[in-house]
Amino acid sequence: MIYISSSCEKKLCTHSTIAPYVILVELFSSIFFIILCGQFGKDFLQNNIFNYLDKVNEINKDFKQLELLSTTLNNVDNELKENKEKIKILSENNKALSLKVDTLSTNLENKNNEIKELKKENNKFKTLVNRFETIFKRLVNFIKNKINKTKDNDKYIELSKRNYSYGIFNVKTVKNIKKKKNSNDETIIKIL
Repeated sequence: MIYISSSCEKKLCTHSTIAPYVILVELFSSIFFIILCGQFGKDFLQNNIFNYLDKVNEINKDFKQLELLSTTLNNVDNELKENKEKIKILSENNKALSLKVDTLSTNLENKNNEIKELKKENNKFKTLVNRFETIFKRLVNFIKNKINKTKDNDKYIELSKRNYSYGIFNVKTVKNIKKKKNSNDETIIKIL
């Protein structure tokens, strides 16, 4: 059996390109020593040399694979650094968009509350308009009834005239008064 020193193994690990040569030199020195001692024959030495060369080839293959792995790891490391920057930028954009969504959600909620308040006010105004409509109809009916009476008729005709001239009464209202006052068409003519 051929002895390989631990110093040679260390050199193999640290200097893999020159390691086979160092091992080869050490092998030859071991072979020379064996031949001088005359302990082993020719076949034993040839088998050991071939075994040694096979091991050197295996070590070279492993070294090439290790170099490929190292290169691949360096490439992956570079890609990770580049992607880290992209991820950072995308994360910042995501935070900005989240903030914008939160702001828009708050604005939407405020606008919805404002719409609710405006609907309440609108309903109040509708109620108020309906109330004034009712009061106006009552006023028109009151004037119609007063014009139809023979007594104080002129005062209410004058009031209707003024309301028409100020735009409070329109033609439709005046015609409505006329319908009530079918017997005396002169009254409507006086108003218009």
